[in-house]
Amino acid sequence: MNAADVIVVGLGGLGAVVAHDLARSGARVVALDRFAPGHARGSSHGRTRVIRKAYFEHVSYVPLLERSYLRWTELDAEHPETLLDLCGVLQVGPRDGVVVPGVLQAAATHALPIEHLGAAALRAHYPEIACIADHEEGVYEPSGGILAVETCVRAWASRAERLGAHLRTGVSVHGYSHERDRWRVITDRGDVFAERLVLCPGAWACQLLPTHLSGLLTVKRKSLFWFGAPAGLSRTAGFPVWLFEEPDGVFYGFPSLDEHGFKVAEHSGGQDCSTPLALDRRVNADDRARVSDLLSRRFASVDTSAPRDHTACMYTLTPDEHPMLGAVEGFHHLYVGAGLSGHGFKMVPALGEALAAQVVGERPAHDVNWLSPDRFR
Repeated sequence: MNAADVIVVGLGGLGAVVAHDLARSGARVVALDRFAPGHARGSSHGRTRVIRKAYFEHVSYVPLLERSYLRWTELDAEHPETLLDLCGVLQVGPRDGVVVPGVLQAAATHALPIEHLGAAALRAHYPEIACIADHEEGVYEPSGGILAVETCVRAWASRAERLGAHLRTGVSVHGYSHERDRWRVITDRGDVFAERLVLCPGAWACQLLPTHLSGLLTVKRKSLFWFGAPAGLSRTAGFPVWLFEEPDGVFYGFPSLDEHGFKVAEHSGGQDCSTPLALDRRVNADDRARVSDLLSRRFASVDTSAPRDHTACMYTLTPDEHPMLGAVEGFHHLYVGAGLSGHGFKMVPALGEALAAQVVGERPAHDVNWLSPDRFR
């Protein structure tokens, strides 16, 4: 199919949902990607992603997260593999920091159930954590947990295909132009035409978005590590997903789920990456040293002598670290879903739904105007 109602460029987490929802609306959809859904060359891989509602980044995300939870639960119920595991999320930081006050504000604003723990309670509840300072507090969200990231992407893409979306992978997009009331997308496998164009290119946004938007974005390389750990830090023992706001950055991780071990990564920091295809996938010594130092202080029982596994992914960051989502002013029927800034995967069901609604001329069920790409003008 070289002609359609809508072309979706990118089949990562957001693009797969957008393709699914557009196909469900009855639109003829062609979705293009260089790689197959669930690949390990972009941003949506590494086995797991965090999901949580009491969002310290901005209280306005909570309605989007509540909608996303419903859609993840529906997807999980019909899928043979587990996609969503609500094992709880523990976040720890200074009582006057960013994380704990932000979680408390979001929870209070939206009446979300959380447990607020002082330093003594943290030590009593989580003896596996080696060091809790007196000025630190914790917030535990029992409804937080884990998304099986690659499996989730493949599940949305498969549903999109069953609804009639035409998924074309192994296709490199070289550019696009608007000609005679339709978009022409230029690929290495021939041109594709449609009335509407949706760009969800992940880390390739700097190459594919209009220049007034692409110039605002920064792509950062991020390292993910897995280490050996004792049974008390496993999912089966009841240990939660965790996050620490440290003086020198924000670190997070997952309980041991399988033979790969205890996952840890730094949410802050990272190296600039201007060419996604040239991403350095080797172990970065500085990144390893930083997570090892964090583990030695917080989880002394973790074996940091050698990682059991490692991978690298990419964050595509906007100036305010909130996604760009919606129509692009000055371009006829051009829509963007990009710059998820390292924390958007958990809410792609709601973001994708809202973007698809805009594409077909409907009003989104939830307010996303504050995420408009044109807010930076």
